Amino acid sequence: MGLFHFEMAILGQIFKNFYGDRMDRWSLTRCMDELGRDPARMWNKTKQHVQNFNICKDFFDIVLDGALVAMISFYYAPSAMTIANLEHHLRFADAQGLEAMSESLAAFVMDFDRTSKLSEAEPRSNSNMSSKPPHRHERTFQNLMLFIQHGMMFRTLDRAIREGDSGRILMCISYFVVWFQGTKNHNYANETMRLTACIKRLWSDPLKQFWKQNCVVNLSGKNAGFVALDSLNEYLVGEVKSMMGQSVTPETNERLRNVLSLLVFDFKDIKQTMANESHAEIFDFHSTPPTPWHDIRRIARLIVEGRVLVLPTGNTDSAEDMLADGDESLEIPQSDSYAATDLFVKGITELAGTKSIMKLKDALANGDIMYDLDDDEAIESSEDE
Repeated sequence: MGLFHFEMAILGQIFKNFYGDRMDRWSLTRCMDELGRDPARMWNKTKQHVQNFNICKDFFDIVLDGALVAMISFYYAPSAMTIANLEHHLRFADAQGLEAMSESLAAFVMDFDRTSKLSEAEPRSNSNMSSKPPHRHERTFQNLMLFIQHGMMFRTLDRAIREGDSGRILMCISYFVVWFQGTKNHNYANETMRLTACIKRLWSDPLKQFWKQNCVVNLSGKNAGFVALDSLNEYLVGEVKSMMGQSVTPETNERLRNVLSLLVFDFKDIKQTMANESHAEIFDFHSTPPTPWHDIRRIARLIVEGRVLVLPTGNTDSAEDMLADGDESLEIPQSDSYAATDLFVKGITELAGTKSIMKLKDALANGDIMYDLDDDEAIESSEDE
């Protein structure tokens, strides 16, 4: 199982789950509209997959950071209904208070049962709103909380890969093996379960160590310069394709495969050395990405000033109480177009049926731990119908 394509599958499920509509109070489409991004460059609605991983990943990071900034206001300054007001409160924050806030916020976000409890909470009657549904935990808030939970686990996996921490990678896979059971991506649901079984029970210690030492590779020498093996392969294939001539003969094809393809990284080093010695401004080595803070602030403003986290009038519970005990008084907005699925809880439900576990056990008993992709595609198409 390639970790780079595994990340692509996870990001695709996040986009699918939180895509929504541009008229929602909060959704990925609404965030795209706010930042002036072209949805067609990121998400294929027909095939339900990301168009460009890097573009989608950059956008995802901005939205997640903006959501985390907004959650700070939810806990630290619940009365701050504008970004300017929140910034004013944070100027007077002390390090000890911010650290305590971070710990409480982390515990709140990493409570994977929280959103399911919110959904199952009994609605409370409201005599002043006879034409509207009773107060309950609003759908927008649940969508946002699920996005932060799913997003933080994806970010943890991404950082573990970049830092070469194979132990943390395995911990994240243990989460996503449950997560994928609640999706229609049967290939990764099966493969993550198979890999978990191999790591936990089947492989010898030397084989486990081999996987841990070779699931990522570091070519830059930096502490956070690791990449997944299949990501490196994608880069190599792209570079080799760029060296293909207009006309291919047996001789040129032989030279490309057996000579030039082995020198890809040497060519890169030569290019960089020549650029440095000639003081050439080559964008590959000298470009500086713009700061994403202005876009992060706009996403946080969309959430805070859009009242996604606001409590109904008359509620006196503090944000700290909500983080500690939960609250049952947020009102469901009528304009939201979607309700995101808690994939972790859905995955646990699917695993409780033991069908996928029995399929893995049967495959292992037959000495075949590889799955038939055609069978999975048939299952997926039948479920779609």
